[in-house]
Amino acid sequence: MDRGPWTGVVSDISLTRHLQGLLAQRFSRASKGKRNP
Repeated sequence: MDRGPWTGVVSDISLTRHLQGLLAQRFSRASKGKRNP
């Protein structure tokens, strides 16, 4: 059943990358809004 200890690590890395991408999009949009009020 258990695939090994690396599966959890890979899933965590993918989640962190996804969250970082969402945060980057939000920050870029916020900076654009501040630059062009």
